[in-house]
Amino acid sequence: MTPRIVNAPVALCLALVLACMAIAACGNSESPAASPASQPTAAAVSQSAPAATQAPAAAMATATTAPAPTAAPQSATSEGGANEILIVTPFAPSANGAIESDDAGILARAGAVETLLKIDFDGQIKPMLAQSWSIDDAGAWEFKLREGVSFHDGAHFDGQSVVEAVDYIRGVPNPPRGFDADNIVSIEAPTDYTVVVTTGEPDVLIPSRFATPSMSILTPASYRERGDAPPNPVGAGTGPFVIEGKISIESIRSVRNENYRDGIAKLDAGETFFVPDGLVRAAMLETGEVDFVRHLPISQLPIFEGNTDFNIRRAQQPRTVTLYANNRSGPFADLNVRKAAQHAIDKSAIVEAVLEGVGAPAVGPFAPSEAWVNPDLIPYEYDPERSKALLAEAGYAEGEAQVALWTYPSRAEFPAMAVALHEMLNEGGFSTEIRLAPWGALVDDVFAGNYDMFLVSRGHLIDAYDPEGYLTADYSCGSLDVSNYANYCNPQVDELIEQARPIADLQARYEIYRQIQQILHDDASTAFINYTEQIFVHGNHVLNWQPHLLERYIMTTQLDISG
Repeated sequence: MTPRIVNAPVALCLALVLACMAIAACGNSESPAASPASQPTAAAVSQSAPAATQAPAAAMATATTAPAPTAAPQSATSEGGANEILIVTPFAPSANGAIESDDAGILARAGAVETLLKIDFDGQIKPMLAQSWSIDDAGAWEFKLREGVSFHDGAHFDGQSVVEAVDYIRGVPNPPRGFDADNIVSIEAPTDYTVVVTTGEPDVLIPSRFATPSMSILTPASYRERGDAPPNPVGAGTGPFVIEGKISIESIRSVRNENYRDGIAKLDAGETFFVPDGLVRAAMLETGEVDFVRHLPISQLPIFEGNTDFNIRRAQQPRTVTLYANNRSGPFADLNVRKAAQHAIDKSAIVEAVLEGVGAPAVGPFAPSEAWVNPDLIPYEYDPERSKALLAEAGYAEGEAQVALWTYPSRAEFPAMAVALHEMLNEGGFSTEIRLAPWGALVDDVFAGNYDMFLVSRGHLIDAYDPEGYLTADYSCGSLDVSNYANYCNPQVDELIEQARPIADLQARYEIYRQIQQILHDDASTAFINYTEQIFVHGNHVLNWQPHLLERYIMTTQLDISG
């Protein structure tokens, strides 16, 4: 069938939502991927990292209309120095900078912390605090460490500091994927600059696990003096910048590390403000309060297009806007009801009318550019009458299938998307209501299975170029009540994930991932709405910034400002 354009009632609702978005409750930050769900990984079995798809090139954006931005508030910081960059981003720390949490990504972007290995801008695993890595015939991993590295407090970096950091992570209630005691059997430092990691089962993904921000190594004193709290990351890292002052939900500030091993940074300092309201973020850049904005709302693009004072980057991200359905209980425990929802949604209309053409309609969880995508998935055809027929087969007359669609406003486009989905589902025979609340107020109930539908922007490569962690977190039986957004459990999927984990051959593992995608598709487990592009805008005086595949690095030694 030919995709329809969003009809008049939907368009009116969209207009109302867009008018209200500036005053919508913003509250807590969205975790890019919650707790253990934030640990997808990539394979590497030797010092040379495996081949990975190149990070997509940034492109200039286009758009047509946008509401005027709201007035920006006065900056909460003191005036920046002549060589200080000011950044605004939507998502604030949620755990006071705890290294085992998603806050570790904020610390990494601030240039304060480093890991043994890193995912570079080309998607490859490369050395960072470790110089090389290898695996022996018994499956143990050996890391050779850099010499001459110091923590921000002056302490010496060596193998024992790595052991202390990993032992801490292994002991937290929800460690990063692959760092529980069952997987990491032991970690030892046989010499000052050698670390050996032994796993319970063969784990070819260990290098990428040591590249996730939550595996950043902090000074030993931060672990020994922490008491019952997480280690304090302030002044505790090894990066080119040092956190100054407190980490708050308003901002984080870092200043240049004058003793950095690879040459001091060009910038004196940087400060990042956490502002959930996308209209305010845009206004802060437009009025010169900040130099750089992450995640510009699509509606605000026209403010900066054609203005030679700004540089717009649209970067494809390994992230899919996803409408999760509760496969475990409620109406969507029925396969016919899940299929009905699939047929009720016009993804092309959402991309064109709501997202103004930014992004592309999704079929499965992975975009066509990703190496493990299953290109043979057949999209569910948009067909409201078919949706009604499937609901009837499930025992629901038109309007009897009452469902709640939850989402959060810190993704600026989500309220409007929720309205469009609400109207489409209702047209397909459902009776839908919307709940708009902060992400943190929703996610615990989602993981516990106390919801119907949840619209979320789901990153499936938070850590590296491999989706094993994402598939485990969202679609394995063992992740129920912990990180399984879909509340989905299929022993066949679990078996395939277990088969893929020890396989070092990339193509063989990717073929297993394609089988999993087909099963999820046949089960109508999840409605994947669109593949995303993130929009970054900065003043032309910002120099040497480039988008990172995993949005990992901003404050680098090369970042600079002119004038």
